[in-house]
Amino acid sequence: MRISSLRLQLLAWVVLPLAALVTVNLWTSQRNALATANLVTDRMLVGSARAIAEQVAMADGVLDATIPPAAIEMFDTGDRDSVYYRVETANGRLLTGYPDLPEASQRGSIEASYRDHPLRLATLSHAVIGAGMDSPIKVTVGVTLAGHDAMVKRLWLSAFAQQLALWRLPACSCCSVYAAASRR
Repeated sequence: MRISSLRLQLLAWVVLPLAALVTVNLWTSQRNALATANLVTDRMLVGSARAIAEQVAMADGVLDATIPPAAIEMFDTGDRDSVYYRVETANGRLLTGYPDLPEASQRGSIEASYRDHPLRLATLSHAVIGAGMDSPIKVTVGVTLAGHDAMVKRLWLSAFAQQLALWRLPACSCCSVYAAASRR
């Protein structure tokens, strides 16, 4: 296919590379949105696990694990996420929570399926003074991905709107130049 008009060739040389650049930028923006949502969710998971772990204490020779409401409420984003947790001793005795909740590695979070829902999970090891052989405890917190996915969508749509605004400027300029040149 040969473009006969020099103006159309110039327009194609400007618009097609620009469209390719916008496509790459949108793909990169989506990846960045996902990485940001993962980071925010992971920090919330670790913060929740730390808040739970700090409430575990020895009371009359027995480990007592109380779940502070703030540890669960930090996931209240309005997206109806469910939060699951498990607190166990070093020898595997369950103190509170869901006994069949998967455990994340100590190095970071994981995504797993629990009760037919995808979850993001984090596990924290925490020493309890006076707990003896039961220390350190392991606290695992998991949250469903509704809020995470909504955050990815909002971040990506924001980046898309910015890219669209940037793309419109040169495209409109090219179109107005082409229209002005066509009138001559």
